[in-house]
Amino acid sequence: MIFSSVFFVWIFLPTVIALYYVSSLIFRNDPENKIKANNVLLLIASLVFYGLGGYRYLFLLLAVLLINYFGARVAGKGIRTAMIITVMADIGLLSVFKFADTFTEIILPLGISFYIFQSVSYVVDVYQKKTEIQTDFIKFSLYVSFFPQLVAGPIVKYTDIEKQLSGRVTSTDKFFDGMIRFCMGMAKKVLIANTLAKPVDAIFNGQIKGLGAAVTWFGAICYILQLYYDFSGYSDMAIGLAKIFGFELKENFDHPYASSSIQEFWRRWHISLSNWFKEYVYIPLGGSRCKRSRIVINLLIVFALTGIWHGAKLTFVTWGLFNGLLIITERILTGDLLKKNPVKILNRLYTLCMVTIGFAVFRSESMSQALLYLKEMFSKGSGAYTIFSYFSMRVMIALLAGMTVAFPVYTTAQKRFESGKYKTVWENASALLALILLALSMVEIIAGSYNPFLYFQF
Repeated sequence: MIFSSVFFVWIFLPTVIALYYVSSLIFRNDPENKIKANNVLLLIASLVFYGLGGYRYLFLLLAVLLINYFGARVAGKGIRTAMIITVMADIGLLSVFKFADTFTEIILPLGISFYIFQSVSYVVDVYQKKTEIQTDFIKFSLYVSFFPQLVAGPIVKYTDIEKQLSGRVTSTDKFFDGMIRFCMGMAKKVLIANTLAKPVDAIFNGQIKGLGAAVTWFGAICYILQLYYDFSGYSDMAIGLAKIFGFELKENFDHPYASSSIQEFWRRWHISLSNWFKEYVYIPLGGSRCKRSRIVINLLIVFALTGIWHGAKLTFVTWGLFNGLLIITERILTGDLLKKNPVKILNRLYTLCMVTIGFAVFRSESMSQALLYLKEMFSKGSGAYTIFSYFSMRVMIALLAGMTVAFPVYTTAQKRFESGKYKTVWENASALLALILLALSMVEIIAGSYNPFLYFQF
């Protein structure tokens, strides 16, 4: 099941919200039983949500829950072998499905990359005494399988949500803030990402040879915006839904295309994944507290794994290593130049160009196609097609909106007005905008427009 579907928006979500708030009302004078009842309700809803999206793999999710629940209880006693076996079981399951999906017709289970990484982080943190063992199986299972972030993140550390599993507050303000965030996220996905997907698919899935530089750059720019709004839109919806139920999840994106370096880009892009690899791979390898040659190796390992996390395709690994090499170059050679450069727009253009080139490889079906696409991006003269062959008024509007909102225009205005005398006006305007965007999104969904989530395949 996906968030941008009629069934989810009009049936599943209202039902879960209604039951949750009725439960809260029934146990309003009994906080302990209230949180227990609400946790059970959300866990059941999460399992139903996952089962409706891929019931065959519901047993896989349940197996992961059991493996990590009992594995952590043993590892928490300081038994290193238990931690290693549990983590290897997790990574083994993930690897089997990642590689099997590449070489066979097996379908990749929804969200496996996300809930496996959450499970691994929990087991390791318990072993290292960074968090207490969760003996309540309901709370642990809800942490791993909470439906707003189950299938596409953000990746949540147990320490970030531990207290909220035992006590959280719902309120009218949280509810409306969550709904507004959900509507904004859906608009990102349905109105921008889905619209830009059409020229992207037409360009990347068609005959690459002879397209020319203008068309291939146009296709690559549309793709980086499609990917960003597809994934950040999902993250917005996840964060908004969690807030409706009283949970506060950390941000997963921070306007990455406004970055002035590749290092900054990775601090702003898919933040939860970047932090996961930093804490559980880069630092254990030695991080930056070692010789320069070792730092280079550590970074290459991390970014190679980042590429593999997305899939076993060579294009993903190449994309990861490309970003790793760019970061190594910045750290050793160009980092100071970027910091001292007074013309920051040049830094941003450099970063966007490198990101666009990298994602062009990422989007390609094979390395041969990627190399051909890059060749066309840097070819001279005009190609057989023009940009207008893939253009329309809707694409132009989505492109302009996407390029504008990719920078902190809305968030800057939000911070300014929410703390001033126009706070009420801003809140009312935001609510009205959210309703309009929700209506437009639902029209698109009902019309049966192209509507998958890109990150479901990862």
